[in-house]
Amino acid sequence: MNRCCAVLRLHHATTMRLTSGAEQRPRQYYRSPPNWSRVLTRKMTLERQRQQDSARNTPPVEPSPLEATRLYRQLLKTGRRQLALTDKEYFRRKLRYEFEVVGRKTSSRVRGLMFEKGRWMLRNQLGGLL
Repeated sequence: MNRCCAVLRLHHATTMRLTSGAEQRPRQYYRSPPNWSRVLTRKMTLERQRQQDSARNTPPVEPSPLEATRLYRQLLKTGRRQLALTDKEYFRRKLRYEFEVVGRKTSSRVRGLMFEKGRWMLRNQLGGLL
């Protein structure tokens, strides 16, 4: 009982201290207010640069179903031939999952990026997988 009263007194003292008038003064700047014009010019510069970069780089084109099937088969054959340390069955399952499930859930832009990554893996011996 005594402990409970001490906790209530402590809570009451804390709330009294927080609501005292001395701590409710408006915030004063020791320096002048921030200059937002510099921030806005930097933001506009970055946006202009992003637009120029997007105009230069063409977005990846979604592959046709025939191209995707061809890439899938080539990756399977290359994996069967080259993989020594990686489990071949795991590679096959993961590849199938990526092509079937993830390909169905993503946008055409992402499918184009994934297609480019798959072609890169074929050119570079599966990207270093052993």
